[in-house]
Amino acid sequence: MPLILGCRSRHVQHTLLCFMRKLNLTMLDVRKLVLLRELRARGTIAAVAEALAYTPSAVSQQLAQLQRETGVALTERVGRRLRLTDAGVRLVEHADVLLGRLEEAEAELQNAAGEVHGRLKLASLQTPLLSLVAPALELLQHRHPHVRVELFEMEPERSLPAVVLGEYDIALAEEYTDMPRRRYPELERTELCRDPIVVALPRDHPAAARSVVSLRDLGDDAWLSAYADTQFAQTQLRACRLIGDFEPDVRHWANDTAILIALVAAGQGVVLLPGLARAEHDERIAVRPIADADLGRTIYALNRLTATTRPSIRALIGALREIGQTALPPAGSSQPQGNRRARALRPGASTYPSHT
Repeated sequence: MPLILGCRSRHVQHTLLCFMRKLNLTMLDVRKLVLLRELRARGTIAAVAEALAYTPSAVSQQLAQLQRETGVALTERVGRRLRLTDAGVRLVEHADVLLGRLEEAEAELQNAAGEVHGRLKLASLQTPLLSLVAPALELLQHRHPHVRVELFEMEPERSLPAVVLGEYDIALAEEYTDMPRRRYPELERTELCRDPIVVALPRDHPAAARSVVSLRDLGDDAWLSAYADTQFAQTQLRACRLIGDFEPDVRHWANDTAILIALVAAGQGVVLLPGLARAEHDERIAVRPIADADLGRTIYALNRLTATTRPSIRALIGALREIGQTALPPAGSSQPQGNRRARALRPGASTYPSHT
């Protein structure tokens, strides 16, 4: 009986090998599949090479080899650009599934090991970096010293597609109430905090004496703004037009909140800022809630669904959520005490005329 079973086993193996030879089956190289996937996402060989730190010729050679291995045309020339054929698109869809399962397997293995370690690449927009990300990294380092986090300042328009492609592990993004962001089905969103929009005024501005400020009272002021193509600039402009009923006289433009804060402190105008900017830390500035509307945004952490169970990702997002609960001061709070520095910088009369 063992001899008969052995013969049957050898016969099955022989039949399978013959079948594979007839079909000319080839084990596909995952690294080449990644290149094809990147080409679909980025559009050009040069962009793929730059993203993955390859030379364009190396990318072209690997894609050509993948096409020879499959025996099917995966790309085609359209002018000077290389475009995926229908077969190439279908192969990328299978590659997405395969890479996702590999990431899930890696997460399961890390969970089984019972240790929190590894490297994470975190991309964040500017304002959460100081008030939220920095203390969260300190907390994570204390709890899990074997997790290495590499931080990159990046706007969500770039970071979210990069997380989808696996270039980064987590991205921090904002979403304004009336301007929802594109939803990526590949990503899981975790809410970290609600970030109110406040108005920042020079300390000696007449409106600074009030606990809340109406935008209608600021129509004659000079304004500061982020660049017009940003969501924050659009939010401020809409608020001035729809709530304040005026067109803001914008004198200075900057995307860096530190620059905007310095300009407000120098008496150069007023501006709407996110609460996470913590402009109240400068004693020359008064930060007040807006009386006319509840403006704000929500800060999210986004990671790939297939990596959600990775212990290091859970640990970092947990630290971000914990800090997010206490990152903002109570509504309407501002820096206490003291206008000594403001008086020293601007002795004598206020730079703003009194309102009658």
